[in-house]
Amino acid sequence: MRGDKEHLPPPVPATPADVPAPFQQVQREVTGVMEEMREFARRQTVDINSIAECVRTMRDEAKQYTSLLAAIEREQATENRTHGHDAHAKRAPPSQLVRRATAPVCRPQSTI
Repeated sequence: MRGDKEHLPPPVPATPADVPAPFQQVQREVTGVMEEMREFARRQTVDINSIAECVRTMRDEAKQYTSLLAAIEREQATENRTHGHDAHAKRAPPSQLVRRATAPVCRPQSTI
């Protein structure tokens, strides 16, 4: 029976002070890696929010430009009807289509 005790693993440490030094170092390294991962996740959240704000701004600008183009087309259709021009006649160059100023482009503050 004495030989069986020699093959048993050592008892579990009772306190953190009983843990051998190499294992304490591993725990500190794991904790450090976890803190880095937490910081990366935080930065990723900030970046994703910034990207989402840019996408919202682009969507709003696209809606504004679509509305502007629709207004220009309505105005052209009205002018064509009042002046008796054929609806399929040659279109004016794009430089003559835009008569009013377009809305300024709004850019969100970058946190990246």
